[in-house]
Amino acid sequence: MDTGVLTSRIDSKLANRIGYLPAHKEFSKLGIPSKFETFTDAQEYIDKNEKIVYESTQIKRLAKIVENGVVKVRPVFDIPIKISDKIKITEFISTESPDILQPITIGRADLTGYLIDTSNTF
Repeated sequence: MDTGVLTSRIDSKLANRIGYLPAHKEFSKLGIPSKFETFTDAQEYIDKNEKIVYESTQIKRLAKIVENGVVKVRPVFDIPIKISDKIKITEFISTESPDILQPITIGRADLTGYLIDTSNTF
């Protein structure tokens, strides 16, 4: 299992299919640049524009990520998932990577307490 990311990820196409298409349309209208030079630039953009996002009903916050070698700002959604008969609300960063192997990746933060040692890295 790929547990390399801290925060869970979901492919934007899957997110659209499960009800987040309006949120993606809303995100597109925000006019967020498609890439940033550094994480600092992305964070400064988020800090300056986060109030706009709070008006959304489905976008919880914005996150900075590296996707295909490019620093981007992407929307974060609260999505319920079921692991070991427990349903929990999980933050998922919506991604647009064309070469994604799996439509979701469960992050290390969400796997704490399960029989997966998320402290080991390769």
